[in-house]
Amino acid sequence: MARRANSVVGFPRPRKAAPPAGEPQAFFLRITNLGEISAAFGESGLVRVLWAAWSRVGDVPWARLAQGAMEADGVLLRLAALDPDPGPAWREDVLRAVCSEPVEVGGALVMPAAEILDAHYPQTAAAPPRARKAPGEAWLNDMAAAAALHAAVAQERLEFRFQAVRSADGATILYEPWTVLMVDGQENRTDLEALRPGIERLGLSRYVDWRLTRHAIAFLRSVPDLKLGCPLSAASARLDEWWVSIVADLVAEPELAKRLVLEVRPIPREMVEEAQVFIEAIQGLGVRCALQGVGVELSLDQARRAGASIVKLETPSPEGPAETLRAFVGAAQTVTPNVIVPGGADRAVAARARAAGAPWIEGPPDPRRDARAAVRSAGTSLEGLYARWLAVRSDHPQAG
Repeated sequence: MARRANSVVGFPRPRKAAPPAGEPQAFFLRITNLGEISAAFGESGLVRVLWAAWSRVGDVPWARLAQGAMEADGVLLRLAALDPDPGPAWREDVLRAVCSEPVEVGGALVMPAAEILDAHYPQTAAAPPRARKAPGEAWLNDMAAAAALHAAVAQERLEFRFQAVRSADGATILYEPWTVLMVDGQENRTDLEALRPGIERLGLSRYVDWRLTRHAIAFLRSVPDLKLGCPLSAASARLDEWWVSIVADLVAEPELAKRLVLEVRPIPREMVEEAQVFIEAIQGLGVRCALQGVGVELSLDQARRAGASIVKLETPSPEGPAETLRAFVGAAQTVTPNVIVPGGADRAVAARARAAGAPWIEGPPDPRRDARAAVRSAGTSLEGLYARWLAVRSDHPQAG
């Protein structure tokens, strides 16, 4: 018998036991960053974010708000599920409702961060959020960038540009990573990867990663010969509620799963074990994982422990010692044969990578793709976006 999508080993499962008759299933939603928001924007900021979270949860059809309680580091909202079995993605529904869009506070935009706690979580005595020093300018800048990015993602103001990871002789494409650009109201473009460090510092990367992975799956459905690389924050390389609906789709579409590559950003050393559990489970579905930053931010030993099927080294310097790069490429191939040297848009870097025996080199983009420029989702339905992508590929059938 085929395994049900929501019973994949290692991934979160819905609680099956129904509550007693007349007693709805209960759980808690914690807004985890209200302390910082309160310190930055005062009590009015706290109230506006709390009210937004409260009202957004109210939009989830099966949930009923019960009560709220202040904690030392945030606010607990006690919720009740009106349906005794609201479905495998019920926690994901709540988190997406709360964490998808910014809240306006005093002319600024801020993002709430949240987590789900089970009903048996020990409640604490009511207390205001712990007093904190007002966040510095760096925190405010990170929050402004995070809010702008979440708004762009929610409103589909994105552009996607593609390059290829090719074999050293250029004959074979391993997969095509994409670059995601945020487009603002003045048509300015910002590479999402430039914003990732800030949103990761704030713990606000989960919804963005969820949405982009959803985009990647939709692209793969529309383009059957595409093997797509989608970036993923290290914080998202963990087994939790955010993955339930995505995993269900990957289980249902195993051929699609084989064409998806999750490019995991450099993993902090203290998160390697948790990432290893995630990588093992997601690769068990046929998805490939590529670890970024190997050799600088992540050692070869840690990369080996993480167990990804692909490793991507740091971009080498065009003037660095050739033997050093050759030795490191050789050492990396003891972890996995799929070793990528990025920076191939620079001819000198590409030549050094080939001379060092690198099996795969990332970039440059295929010049035949230049005619298409970027696929843009701003103001376009997802269906229209993928139709445009297909039309471009029809005009340039050899582009990727």
